[in-house]
Amino acid sequence: MSLLDEKIEEIINKTGKLIEQNAQYSRVVQNLTNSVKQLDNENKELRLQLEESKSNNASLPVDKESLRKQIDKYIQDIDLSIQWLSDLE
Repeated sequence: MSLLDEKIEEIINKTGKLIEQNAQYSRVVQNLTNSVKQLDNENKELRLQLEESKSNNASLPVDKESLRKQIDKYIQDIDLSIQWLSDLE
């Protein structure tokens, strides 16, 4: 095999690898595009639900003491989670 044949074979192999890599990247891009579309649809749906919740909540009376207790409970839960994570380290 001549040097020219070897170089041609090397170029063919590299080109084949590049084509394969391009196909893989194309699949990844397509998967990401599909994920973006799905997330966009979910985002739209959640925004609609949020708007509905806002309008439903506007008619509800606000119990500030109940809200304070709920927020305090969430803060305690977060603090406990942080402590638990710190203990794991």
